[in-house]
Amino acid sequence: MYRCVGRDPNPMSLRSQISETRALFHPREDPGTRKDKEVCSRRETYFVELPAFSKIQESLHIYFENVGRQYPAIRPEKTRSRIHDILEDLGYPSAGRAIYVHYVAAPTVALLCIIVAIAEIIENDTSPTDTGATDFANHARGLLSTFENLPPSLEALRCHTLITIYLLYMDSLDLALQSIAVTVRIAIALRLHQRSPSPREGSDSYDQNLWWTIYALDRNLAWLGGIPCLIRDEEIDAPRPTQNGQFQRFSAVTYTNCPDELVEQIGPIERSLHEEAKYLEALAYLGRIWACIWNELVTDRSEPDCRWQATEVLDAQLRILQKQLPAGLIWRSPSSLGKDEERMLETAMQRQLIVLMRINTLRLFIRGNPASNCTCLDRKSPHDNGVAISAETIGAIMDFSSHHGGLLPIGHSISTTLVQCILYLINIIGEPTNANGTESASSSVVSAYQVLVDLSDHCVSARNAVETLDEAILRYGDGPARPNTEPIPQPQPQCAGISRSEDLKGTHAQGTRQTRRRSGTSTASKEIPRGNDLFDCLQKSYESLDSLLPNSVHSS
Repeated sequence: MYRCVGRDPNPMSLRSQISETRALFHPREDPGTRKDKEVCSRRETYFVELPAFSKIQESLHIYFENVGRQYPAIRPEKTRSRIHDILEDLGYPSAGRAIYVHYVAAPTVALLCIIVAIAEIIENDTSPTDTGATDFANHARGLLSTFENLPPSLEALRCHTLITIYLLYMDSLDLALQSIAVTVRIAIALRLHQRSPSPREGSDSYDQNLWWTIYALDRNLAWLGGIPCLIRDEEIDAPRPTQNGQFQRFSAVTYTNCPDELVEQIGPIERSLHEEAKYLEALAYLGRIWACIWNELVTDRSEPDCRWQATEVLDAQLRILQKQLPAGLIWRSPSSLGKDEERMLETAMQRQLIVLMRINTLRLFIRGNPASNCTCLDRKSPHDNGVAISAETIGAIMDFSSHHGGLLPIGHSISTTLVQCILYLINIIGEPTNANGTESASSSVVSAYQVLVDLSDHCVSARNAVETLDEAILRYGDGPARPNTEPIPQPQPQCAGISRSEDLKGTHAQGTRQTRRRSGTSTASKEIPRGNDLFDCLQKSYESLDSLLPNSVHSS
């Protein structure tokens, strides 16, 4: 089981050892049987009815103009070319929109189906019960399942990656965690995590973009689900996004970015690839810091007082990263830009906001750990509280939303970030000794809540967050107040752009979104409007808000 010699002289990873152990008790499938299954799969076909050609073109445009900016896993030009060639070979649209897909075309058609599904979410007000996006997503999964006995391919990996993104957009965390596990397994089987001695046939730089997108998704889902990362940094030998070098161990690496001087001498396509590489580099580095946070603060069972130095080091890493970010990834308020410049930089501002949200939520997570509150003699002072960090994050989101109506492409990231800010601020509000930060925290909570309400009409994640928040407030709103808890001051009218409590209601036309009803009471008494009731109930219900993020990690 423990191979000490052989082609690989390095120690075997734990994952490989487990695989070897399983092989002892579950012998591998006979090669002949596997070959027979592959032959059978090659004879099968899958029936699917595609949308009109104009709808396909529109879906591709929506995807690459929105989701492709946040997850640059596939190249627009080559993807469009492959899809058009495959559809032409299958007789679409000359033979009709209903086609039978064979094994060669299955991965590409599956990729098209999941792109159409994601575009449906972006374009329409989609809920988990809507059939438009769900049908095409099921077709994508059905195509991959029908031909699952065939060897893995890059096209199938691209499709699995986009299925994971789709499930994130639909706020299906459990299914997304299952999907990323399959995606990582295929990526490692294709050896994208290793340096290739020679370029693979048909490969390009987007193979590495695909790998680092999967890496970032793995880290993001591990953070959301409160589980260990699937990809171990020690097993990665792939080139980093912005440089042709080994992805060294975290303790020996510092964040580096591409020199901006080179960008001035390249064309628009190369410039776009350069910006994507810097963006992925930042996400990869943040993913490594999250892995360290997990190892140092979550899985370490030593006394919190013994770990305060780790919190200082991790927070310093994040602050250093923020200072070293290239100019294109540093958050710039849209209010400081002209309209023409603002329109040109919308993609850059989306990425700037994503990086800012990732950095600040990690810093809030560190401050929420008990080790951050240690005041032992060896420590000069504990971390500053995260009220300012939360306010900065919420303010940036509000600033972006006031200038760009298209929050939906990054709606899931915004929703989970606002939830993290609310969870942190609720605990600050509940501390009777922290009177100075209570008023600021209250105003920030209202602002975050308002953004979630505005976004909930179009984003499933925001809708679920608002419903859970309302349910928590209603459940505990009539109960006894928490002992030793100071009353929450009402925000000033000018704070956070909210003039009065009535502004929290009446923003949307749908009546069901303005009030929540408690079952078992009369109609006259069960309508509870949003507004000041939020502040009246926060001090009684902040512990229940932990349910906003499923399986969220709370270290003790």
